[in-house]
Amino acid sequence: MEPTLLHQFPGLSKLPHVSLGAFPTPLERLDGLSTRWSTEVYVKREDVSGVPYGGNKVRKLEFLLGAARRIGATRLISIGGVGSNHLVATAIYGESLGIPTSAVWVRQPLTAKVKTNIRAFGATGVSGVLCSYPTVPLHVSLLVARSRLSGERPYFVPAGGSSPLATVGWVSAVFELRAQLAALGLADPERIYAPLGSGGTIAGLALGVAFAGMDSEVVGVRVVSRLLANDATVRRLARACAAILARRDPTLPPIPPVRRDQLRVVNGYLGRGYGHPTDAAIAAVREAREVDNLQLETTYTGKALAGMRDDLSQRPARRPVLFWNTFSSVDLSARLKSATLDSLPADVRALLDEPTVADWS
Repeated sequence: MEPTLLHQFPGLSKLPHVSLGAFPTPLERLDGLSTRWSTEVYVKREDVSGVPYGGNKVRKLEFLLGAARRIGATRLISIGGVGSNHLVATAIYGESLGIPTSAVWVRQPLTAKVKTNIRAFGATGVSGVLCSYPTVPLHVSLLVARSRLSGERPYFVPAGGSSPLATVGWVSAVFELRAQLAALGLADPERIYAPLGSGGTIAGLALGVAFAGMDSEVVGVRVVSRLLANDATVRRLARACAAILARRDPTLPPIPPVRRDQLRVVNGYLGRGYGHPTDAAIAAVREAREVDNLQLETTYTGKALAGMRDDLSQRPARRPVLFWNTFSSVDLSARLKSATLDSLPADVRALLDEPTVADWS
């Protein structure tokens, strides 16, 4: 299905795009949390954004893989943790287009979810290398060079799938939300909460709110290092995305910059580091599951919901608020039955034998 933004502004159809997801994603009221928190709480169900795999990466990949197909790419190369949802989504959707994926992995805490994703890499035939953070650029360069030497045409997918082009998908998500709110007779949410990782989701939401003229504040709960994601990096990405939109369609209405009151970054929920479960995240995941049967995890969405809960306690909302569930709730068990792990390097396969870090499950 064509993204809402491209449908509303046909001049943007020049952007590279391939349909992957199941949009619009559902907009639902969370009755349990609404009662517990004494606030009207809604959720945008990005967890079901695609049939083979959901989550917030699908909107980004529609544009990134569109660009890859446009140049005739024959291999995708990307980076992430050994349990990266972004890498799983890239591999699954790349496979659906006949484009294999190679990865540069770095270690992260080995939760049960991380080990599931490692098996998913095997099931989709992902190859690559496990390395330390400082050597990631070197190994990316080596993979690209080897791919070209073998006669392939590689396409690099940035970490988290976040780039100015990919962010267009999340600008469109706001226009999709606005249409759903209008159809249901609902006012704009006072705040829109989501995890802040590589930045593309939050940048797109903030730019979308500004462009659509919505009366909402986008609140990103930071789940990675402040050096990687902060107010400045998000605004820079939003400006770069706005420039792409204006360049591709000169007839587009002027896109206003993201105002101070339209974007806020909440800190204090990262814990020991990326992927490390925190007590607050574990509690938030359990609460969401128990009262609303909402499936979250402890790396992104659990920390974001914990931040949302505390933020609403400290700054009560006068109007309804929205939580954007960026996790994929798609069951991978059938796919994992075919996982041979043969494509994975030995040191990545060996991670499955290491102790599992406890999280909510």
